[in-house]
Amino acid sequence: MVTVHPLANIEGSDSVCVGSDILLTNIVGGGTWVSSNPAVAEIDTFTGVVTGLVDGISSRGYTTTEGCATTFFLRVIPALPTIAGPSLICSNTEVVLSNGVPGGRWSTSNQYVADVDSLTGKVSGHYPDTAEITYMIYGCIANTTVTINPLPSPTLTYNWIPRTLTTAPIYLAYQWYDTSGAIPGATSNTYTMPYINASYYVVVTDFYGCDGPSDVFEYTVGLNNVDKKEVYTIYPNPTSDILYIDGPENNSIVISSIDGRVVTTVAN
Repeated sequence: MVTVHPLANIEGSDSVCVGSDILLTNIVGGGTWVSSNPAVAEIDTFTGVVTGLVDGISSRGYTTTEGCATTFFLRVIPALPTIAGPSLICSNTEVVLSNGVPGGRWSTSNQYVADVDSLTGKVSGHYPDTAEITYMIYGCIANTTVTINPLPSPTLTYNWIPRTLTTAPIYLAYQWYDTSGAIPGATSNTYTMPYINASYYVVVTDFYGCDGPSDVFEYTVGLNNVDKKEVYTIYPNPTSDILYIDGPENNSIVISSIDGRVVTTVAN
């Protein structure tokens, strides 16, 4: 009588990265594992855990207790290069990360902090915090941590004399804007407005390179409140230059801006 013992295929990935582990299995338990080239990839004799050591090809052998052997070829793939790209990202902005081995897939540890396009590596920053971005190909993994910084939110202080808008001197760069666009040369934390009706705001850049705008300040030149008991001729109104007032003498006239601030007091 002849006894035929079962022989089953080795199951598991046919590749492993340098410095990474994979697990090989065989449904016929109780056997032992061996590597044909332990300098390329070593394998635990009893568990089937393979560790990639250097780039190359090696075969794995599994021998049952009855002496039946199965062979399995394995490729050890070089470790992935470091992920390239910015590690500091501003909220509501996008950057593209890359890896020297194309064709893999990208993922994120927290899509609410930063999500990533699985094919292109484009990262979109959302909530200020940190997230781990992972690139995987052939079972090889490279990781990088990105930090999402909040956008600066400058506030404006208005001083009527001499008509200045000011924001805190804590930022790296400043650019003031009016109704028509960027104001040439207005790149400090203070801007003196001309006698022109316009809207003003400043965009600041913090030391992380993140940009953020202030609220808009509406500046209006003109006469806003006149005592109706007396008859006056006021022209031009509004004005961005000289204001003429004709009327009774021996009266005091207070001229205020549209926001209620006193511009000047005139005593006839």
